[in-house]
Amino acid sequence: MQIALNQLKPNPNNVRKVEADNLDKLIASIKSRDLLHNLVVQKNGTGYWVVDGHRRFQALCKIHGLKSDFMVDCKVIEEGAPEVGAMANMMREGMHPLDEADAINQVVQDGEVDYDTLAANWGQTRKWVMQRVALAELSEKVKDGFRNKEFGMAVAQLFTRVNHKSQDEIYDKCNGSYNHGYIERMIGNIKVLRDDVIIPKTHKLYKEIEFVGDLFSDNQYVADVSKMMALQKQYVDDKAKAMAKLYKDCVVIDC
Repeated sequence: MQIALNQLKPNPNNVRKVEADNLDKLIASIKSRDLLHNLVVQKNGTGYWVVDGHRRFQALCKIHGLKSDFMVDCKVIEEGAPEVGAMANMMREGMHPLDEADAINQVVQDGEVDYDTLAANWGQTRKWVMQRVALAELSEKVKDGFRNKEFGMAVAQLFTRVNHKSQDEIYDKCNGSYNHGYIERMIGNIKVLRDDVIIPKTHKLYKEIEFVGDLFSDNQYVADVSKMMALQKQYVDDKAKAMAKLYKDCVVIDC
């Protein structure tokens, strides 16, 4: 159906928070070839929210003015706005990964669908959905930096390995320079890789250690570092006692 431009409003819950580039090119395209794709809108009181087509809506407003009664081709939907908007944006000009993640996380939090159904809807894997949720649950400080393009996806993935407090501390220590290797080393002082545990895998104490995976790599980390350190100390002390029976002076040095 056609709806007057002055009846359309930007959706406050628009999935795209990071503004896309090249609006001038879109304006030129609309002026020369008209609107090639309908806006997707949802009824809101006496007007309509733009669910999909935010950039096209912005371009139309710049061309005709916010108060224009210019008639715009629209498709009206009833529900599912966050997922519809996110999917539509993803299929065209690339969304910022965090906008995509926030939209997916909102759908998950609303309880509309589970991970497996959402993955199927998007043509992705369950792990991909979990990765997006992890990005959406970064600390606000780190998310702001990601949105402002202070660092890219690879660095954002690193931050998901630690809790919000550690994320913010690392972010501040970077002081505007977000080097992947430097951040990875700082996280390495907080998170312990499975392969760095000194207790042999066949030892009974090793079986008491729990590990968690990294959603963005094949790495596994110690779930409870304090518990692991206590177990390692017990392992070393037991080893020292056994060695003391064979050698006269056996001293444990804490490095």
